[in-house]
Amino acid sequence: MKKYLYLPKDKTGNLVFPAVTFQLERYYEKTDGTINIEGKKYALDSSFAKQTMTLTSDQVKAIWEETALPTGANVIDSGKDQGNGYIWATLKFTDLPMYAPDGTEYQYGISENKTALNDFTTWAKKGNATVPTDVQQNTNLQETQSNKFTNPIQGIQPEKTDTPEVDAAFVNKRTEPLQEHNQFQAIKIWEDNDDPSFRPTMDEFKDLLTLKRTANKQSGTGGAAALEDTLQLWDDTTGTGDYKMAIEADTTNNSKWIITITPANGKTFDKYAPNGMTWKYTLSENVENGRLQINESNVNDDANKIYTPSTPNSKIGHGKMKSQHLLQKQVLSVL
Repeated sequence: MKKYLYLPKDKTGNLVFPAVTFQLERYYEKTDGTINIEGKKYALDSSFAKQTMTLTSDQVKAIWEETALPTGANVIDSGKDQGNGYIWATLKFTDLPMYAPDGTEYQYGISENKTALNDFTTWAKKGNATVPTDVQQNTNLQETQSNKFTNPIQGIQPEKTDTPEVDAAFVNKRTEPLQEHNQFQAIKIWEDNDDPSFRPTMDEFKDLLTLKRTANKQSGTGGAAALEDTLQLWDDTTGTGDYKMAIEADTTNNSKWIITITPANGKTFDKYAPNGMTWKYTLSENVENGRLQINESNVNDDANKIYTPSTPNSKIGHGKMKSQHLLQKQVLSVL
């Protein structure tokens, strides 16, 4: 089979190299079989242990960088198209029986595992393709089944040769447009005897917050590395940043601040990372030595002492101060 993979980029424009896993299943002729292949009826062979093969992240990277291929999928040929941003690889399953005990021919099917390829579109067709656009037709779009595999390309037969013909071609490219979150919301609770004079202003508090997103290492064998981005608050002066933030007090509780975060102009809160895994967005306070750092240049500044999180009944200055841990680090809720 041949695999075409358009390489995605991270927030800074660096290429990401996702792994791709395939599954091989087998069919045998059966009078009342429900699988029709070339005018004959077949059934799934449950005695055949489904085989998997992974074109690893390291292999994808090596193909792009034109270096020696590391261990992974059985790659018999490969290359890249730098101008269009994709790699290709011809892969081979080996040691496959051609005939059933009754002398009839086995047929095989190949599908793609989409568990760790969220927000990637898959096209596939039977036979070879010299360029990915030959495969990227609406009729070749592959639906993902409930088990997270695409529908198999069926009717594949093994060959007794070291250079078999390509029986199926697959293409992956990040979905356009990507799935997005509209906005996030977080809550900050101040426990300071309802005395707002001990709090930073809402604008000051914005600068005490950090918005990050993280994606786990791509699951499965040979997956792409974990990813992390620190997003930047929009700056009206420079016209740069990733998100905007609005803070307002709850109408029934002045000590409860509602924080709403939306994408800045032209930016998005993508649901999935370029390695195919889910982004997790986290909002955290800038805390050092147990204190909110409103003045980062001087950790002992009186301002920092005032905004100490989770310090029950501590006497700082002239009042009891406590800033609840509720927001110290919070995975954001999606709206």
